[in-house]
Amino acid sequence: MIKEALQYLLGLAEKDVITVADRSYTPKNLKAIKDPEAPTLIIHTLTGIVNYIKDNFDDFSNEDIFLHILDHSNVFLYSNTYGDWKQRDLYIQAELPKMNIFHFNDWYDCDKFIIELQSKFVQDDVTKEILSVVGNITDESVKNINDDGITQNVNIRQGDAIKNIKGWIAKELPSITIIA
Repeated sequence: MIKEALQYLLGLAEKDVITVADRSYTPKNLKAIKDPEAPTLIIHTLTGIVNYIKDNFDDFSNEDIFLHILDHSNVFLYSNTYGDWKQRDLYIQAELPKMNIFHFNDWYDCDKFIIELQSKFVQDDVTKEILSVVGNITDESVKNINDDGITQNVNIRQGDAIKNIKGWIAKELPSITIIA
């Protein structure tokens, strides 16, 4: 009885193949049987893709491949379609590091804003002027912080007032509405 049960289970494991119009299918849900594919190489630099194409590891011609740039952090090197199933090989994928972006609609405290402004924007006269204004914000009851991103001066006084930044913003950026 155990022998019959094992033979039955082995019979269930057998793989049948149905061929229709020179295409192979499995009998359950008619899944196509395709040629095996090599796994995709995953790298983390664009230089790696350039070197891969130059060194021609997979013996392809430039007409046989195309580069797909999905977004700023995903680049793919595909083969052209081939075979009856119009398959493509994905030779190599570059997953680039996610870039830190400036979130314009988020709140930044002064110190964080100065760091973000210096690290994510082109440093020109406009950013220099913004840094001088933001770095000169005065806390009305405790201290005066003068920070240009490189040096920082702190003067502790009692009763200082907030300096008038609204006038500078209205002069430099007239399209911005100031809500006080």
